[in-house]
Amino acid sequence: MIRTFSEQKDILYLDNSYYGWLSWPDTLKLYKQNTITNNTQLPYYDPTSKEALYYILHVFSMPGYWKQLLGFMSMEISRTNNEVFSTAHVKFFKYIFQLFEDQFLYHCILPILKEFCFNFQEKHQQRVAAEMISGLIRGSRHWPAEKLDKLWEWLKPTLKTVLQNVIQQSVDNWISCIQYACVNRDSRRYKPIINIVLHEVLDPRCESFYTETKKLNFISIVLNLFNWRIRDNVDDLLKHYFNNFNHPYIYVRESLALNINEIIKLKWHIGEANAETILTQYSVLEKGGLDEIIKYNPITVEMQELFDNLEKQMNVWKEEKDKAVTLPDELRASFPIVYDPEALNVIEWGGVFITM
Repeated sequence: MIRTFSEQKDILYLDNSYYGWLSWPDTLKLYKQNTITNNTQLPYYDPTSKEALYYILHVFSMPGYWKQLLGFMSMEISRTNNEVFSTAHVKFFKYIFQLFEDQFLYHCILPILKEFCFNFQEKHQQRVAAEMISGLIRGSRHWPAEKLDKLWEWLKPTLKTVLQNVIQQSVDNWISCIQYACVNRDSRRYKPIINIVLHEVLDPRCESFYTETKKLNFISIVLNLFNWRIRDNVDDLLKHYFNNFNHPYIYVRESLALNINEIIKLKWHIGEANAETILTQYSVLEKGGLDEIIKYNPITVEMQELFDNLEKQMNVWKEEKDKAVTLPDELRASFPIVYDPEALNVIEWGGVFITM
């Protein structure tokens, strides 16, 4: 399994996510991983701006500057207004890390950023940390593989800890962080994020519906961002969701239903070489597409087995419900009514067949 950017230096990245779902264009722009590390020269250098660039670099290389700047950015402006995630801040950080890479990241910024990331009770520090990490991920796109490996060595455990522990008042900032950082990017660039998020499973011992729903919400974001490109990463997730249809919390069940809907949709992938192949091979225009489009059916054999098992389980739940209705009151508690919530879930994600 490829684990580092240095090991995938020959991969060609396709960052335009709309290519390839239906068909492929005749030409497209790909990116090859930068493998040349140069610590003596800026990646973007304008000789006419030499003095300005080196002055900025001098200021940015002072830890006190970043402590003061991030302190100002995390200040509470007013008690009534809630400062929201700022894409302007993200772009500011993005351009800095594009231009200067990691020249002052580790000795000037990281100590403060760590503090902000793990200070979960300070919502303004959480917002600034989410903005900076989003800009950092976005701005590191063209970094050499060696520098990316070092960056993600820190980012992986940090993001995992943050996403597991972020509290409700700050969770939207971290959702926005992932959305902005990953939009229109090849999923292979962000395997660490995908693995962190998709490997979060429901804990049957957890008594907090927020903790469990939060996991599902982050997964939903990743499913929507990378869509069909991660269709091979979600089979275990789908099985896990089907096994938890009788979760005690309604908000968790609703999120499960929505994620199942997303997984079924992203499994529907055509990917022919070109549009002409689709028209000739499937005769969509000649036959109206109604008979031939069945070839695009996303329901695999494995998925159909999950549906069949669910139907059997729902019949069991229905029998338990009917039995509970006919039992005397003193015995009815032994047969909990669990059929109705699960049925509502099936109706909710079942809408995928209508919308598709």
